[in-house]
Amino acid sequence: MGAASMCRMRREEKGIRFKQISSALKIPQYKLKAIEENSVMNIVPEVLNRYVDYLGLGEEFGKWLEENSEVYEGLGERGSV
Repeated sequence: MGAASMCRMRREEKGIRFKQISSALKIPQYKLKAIEENSVMNIVPEVLNRYVDYLGLGEEFGKWLEENSEVYEGLGERGSV
């Protein structure tokens, strides 16, 4: 399962809205939505890490990261993956 799907599913399971997360993390909603939309060129790694931590997905994300380090390293770069 991709990072975007993990985040979306966990957020929906917890019944949390973007506005609530945005307020708690002081991150604009559009950056959180970019993660769940898998908009690779618009995802900021630091924001992804904070979002993953907020959702309690550290272990699952760590496994994903082991298999997808190239994708992670290319986040936020125009024209990447």
